[in-house]
Amino acid sequence: MGTAITVDAKGKFIIPDDPIIPCIAGDGIGPDIWNAGKPVLDCAVAKAYGGRRRIEWLPVRAGEDCWKETGEFVPEATKEAITKYRVAIKGPLSTPVGKGFRSVNVMLRQMYDLYACVRPVSHIPGVPSPVIHPDDVNMVIFRENTEDLYAGVEWDHGTPEAERVIALIKELGKNVRPHSAIGIKPISEFGSKRLVRMAIQYAIDHKLPNVTLVHKGNIMKFTEGGFRRWGYEVAAEEFGDVTITEEEVTKNFGGKAPEGKIVIKDRITDAMFQQILGRCPYQSPTDMGVNMAGNCITDDEVCCEASRQEIIRRYYAAMCSARQGMSDSRPAEKIKLLINQLGITVKDRPVIDAAVARAEQTGEPAAAIQLPDGEIVTGKTTKLLGASAAVLLNALKRLGGIQKDMHLISPIVIEPIQDLKVNHLGNHNPRLHMDEVLIALSISAATNPTAEVAMRQLDKLRGCEAHSTVISGVDSSTFRKLGINVTCEPKYQTKKLYHK
Repeated sequence: MGTAITVDAKGKFIIPDDPIIPCIAGDGIGPDIWNAGKPVLDCAVAKAYGGRRRIEWLPVRAGEDCWKETGEFVPEATKEAITKYRVAIKGPLSTPVGKGFRSVNVMLRQMYDLYACVRPVSHIPGVPSPVIHPDDVNMVIFRENTEDLYAGVEWDHGTPEAERVIALIKELGKNVRPHSAIGIKPISEFGSKRLVRMAIQYAIDHKLPNVTLVHKGNIMKFTEGGFRRWGYEVAAEEFGDVTITEEEVTKNFGGKAPEGKIVIKDRITDAMFQQILGRCPYQSPTDMGVNMAGNCITDDEVCCEASRQEIIRRYYAAMCSARQGMSDSRPAEKIKLLINQLGITVKDRPVIDAAVARAEQTGEPAAAIQLPDGEIVTGKTTKLLGASAAVLLNALKRLGGIQKDMHLISPIVIEPIQDLKVNHLGNHNPRLHMDEVLIALSISAATNPTAEVAMRQLDKLRGCEAHSTVISGVDSSTFRKLGINVTCEPKYQTKKLYHK
């Protein structure tokens, strides 16, 4: 039947050999994840304790599916079970974006004051990674779960509450654009200090050398800046015998921390990202990140959005593969089932609608690129350029602040290339592809300062999203070489039997 976990007089958990742990399978793919994960956990416990210990799982309900059947997101029986048995595990729970009910995840965090999200991050050898030295990544992220944006204090635009807050802000001497949606970003001294206190204690218990406060105090002086200040205060006031600031290490110890001291330092969020992705950011392999807005590094919604984009990209790749005769329709059909299950639509990938709309407007193939700031640039098929080549030049113009009507490559240069393609190389399509345009642009940059400015923008396109309304193997390859994530409609520009 299992035994409940208890707590002793000092607040320490007493774990029996057969603890009862409530489990919430979750929504959507949650039950599938749980059915796959539960045997792994059971096997791990049996292996670790030689069969002496086991977990007695207690299924409880919560989430959107539960609400549809019971009218409650977290039934009383679930609350009572979590309160009684103290430790619980949950699968993914639905979180609508921009509409509907508030996150059940946030609801549970606030209900039980689960203020710290603790996430160890390290690399598993053999797994692909975008960072330069993945084996050096070994950090523990502490994220505040109940304050800041997770407090969920907001009002929709045009509501009486939002208008009252805007009016109050105006009385206080600040300006907010009329009819804005309003969100409040509360960060308290209490919440900040207890999070940093937990992180420092973790570093002490696990003999880690650093605690890094990650923040945007350069922009938000009183909220993010307050978090930074309070973090240093709690380190000095409560852990002064075992901590030292990075400034003191540099000034008094030649940059080398004294034996047995935990270094307390801080980093602006942007710089932290650059260090993680651009080079190994750690003076030791066990730097620790602590952040009130730590979701910037490991955020559920960011991960979900990246997953949605990857699923859509794979769906279009599978459809194009089938259209090109390289596979049958089954891979695309399987991904389509997943898309329907997750509630994903093409609206989740804005470049698709933008490209399709431009194609419908012009009656010719079109393409779109979403720039780093979110702006979408489109390109149309012309007599000189294919749609992908056109959108590439338009994107470079936008990033370089170059006027839209300015020619980066003179038609006098393009026309001889077209003549070479058609009359000497046997191509049926005279329009320049992306790779041909880049070669022409690089040649023009030798004598044209504007073209040189455009060439310098290429690196900014890495990581951008793009969509073409037709299949083009040459352009798709160039997109990928530039680091642009591209999808294509599963159709060709012409109805020829063979394409190249």
